[in-house]
Amino acid sequence: MTRNRVAVCFDATRLRARLKLAQPTGIDRVDLAYLQALSADEDIALSLVVRGTFGIRQLRPAAAQQLVEDISRCWAVPPENAQPLFAAVRNWLEAPGLIACAAPAKTPSPAPPRKGEGVRSQWLLSSPPPCGEGVLWQEKPSLYLNTSHGQLYRPAYARWLRRSGLRGLFFVHDLIPIQHPEFSRAAEPARHAARLATIAKHGAGVLVNSAATRASLLDYWGALDVKAPPITIAPLGIQLGSSTLPAPQASKPYFVMLGTIEPRKNHRLLLRLWRQMIETDAAQAPRLLLIGRRGWLNREVFDLIDHSPQLASHVMECEGLDDAAVLALLRGAAALLNPSFAEGFGLPVAEALAAGVPVLASDLAAHREVGGDCAEYLDPHDEAGWLRALRDYAAPQSPRRAAALQRLGAYQAPSWQAHFRIVREKIQQLA
Repeated sequence: MTRNRVAVCFDATRLRARLKLAQPTGIDRVDLAYLQALSADEDIALSLVVRGTFGIRQLRPAAAQQLVEDISRCWAVPPENAQPLFAAVRNWLEAPGLIACAAPAKTPSPAPPRKGEGVRSQWLLSSPPPCGEGVLWQEKPSLYLNTSHGQLYRPAYARWLRRSGLRGLFFVHDLIPIQHPEFSRAAEPARHAARLATIAKHGAGVLVNSAATRASLLDYWGALDVKAPPITIAPLGIQLGSSTLPAPQASKPYFVMLGTIEPRKNHRLLLRLWRQMIETDAAQAPRLLLIGRRGWLNREVFDLIDHSPQLASHVMECEGLDDAAVLALLRGAAALLNPSFAEGFGLPVAEALAAGVPVLASDLAAHREVGGDCAEYLDPHDEAGWLRALRDYAAPQSPRRAAALQRLGAYQAPSWQAHFRIVREKIQQLA
């Protein structure tokens, strides 16, 4: 019998552009998980489209397969300096005295392809061709899937979707640029509004990561009197993998914060609290690892990290660590800290809890959805509350941390298997 496969085209524009990064960010990981899961699904005939100089194009099968392999290989191999970087962080944590951290060398980005290189010559026009020129789709898709939504503000996408006649299935990660424009670049609120307009008009279905994101999306479209496509909640999965690297035998307690250093993440709160703890008793103050690359609109935080002599012996910024190193550092930490002002989901919270690490997170609906009763939640503006928590968790034989560790036994980590069961059912329904 011939297998009845659903023909789906997946937008790989963001993934293709992100190959220059040494390590993927949160949305990159979601895109990669989709690409790998759909490529391996025997019930799906997958094709890839990318937006480039000449518009939105379908990749020929050979080019699509090469892109899948390139992306998977690019982030599966640790960056060249990942091992020396981990060694530098571990040595700093294990040093018995207070020493200023030497800024670890950052991972260089791969050189961009030279003019004429790449897969552009293998592209196919993805809009219907003029009569008599043949059908250029390898297998005419019935569904267009976009999981990163970044480029959807461009009018070319709305025009292409209209011409192609494809039904759209879109993943919306959050509404932060609209709900909190103060944390975004100036153009982002208008761009996000344009993205959501395209999704509302061309979406046969919408996937979201949490009930919190679904509620925000329905409120937003309801206020504009826009008819919302059906919205399906599919919590993101995590895949910790394994790490042969031992956790550091730290000379004093340390905390970890994961994520891009941007205003929304509230690094500023932690740096203020660390300065306060250092001024009170530098010898007893814990250490802090900031794991993530630098973002935008955060000059004050960058200046504190770069130029504060007080923080130099207690705070280290780490960019370019591979997943195994991050997992090892997490497992030795007193807790993961996530004091952000807004989130759509909260992957670091889920990853830390799944790794058996206590979590102190801001009291957000999305965080509570991910962490349940296993994390501890604080107001992101409550400096006194965060300071008490940090001191309690860093204390020897901390009862508060012991109670947090006990709660971790009940944690049920979200899985990609469960996520893609929901997604495949939605794809079959729409097709």
